[in-house]
Amino acid sequence: MATNRITYKQFDALLTHLGFSRERVETKWLRYEHRDSELVIVVAAKRPSELVRVTDAVSARRHLVEKGVVGAKELDQLLSRSSIPETSGKKA
Repeated sequence: MATNRITYKQFDALLTHLGFSRERVETKWLRYEHRDSELVIVVAAKRPSELVRVTDAVSARRHLVEKGVVGAKELDQLLSRSSIPETSGKKA
């Protein structure tokens, strides 16, 4: 994720596709939880069209791969703009 600039909408779709649930924490944070791996990712709530901050991308990539949620190669494939799955609106 560090080299692939994606929007927060695409970031949300990726995490949802990988089995994360999303919860708004106060007004400025989003908390994503993957129950099977006990992984929690927290990011600042941004407009869906904004690019993901590099620090969020690097941190998320590291944790996703280290916890075994997704392999590095598969993650790179999912991050290609054409293959990030679209999701229907989920609650924030």
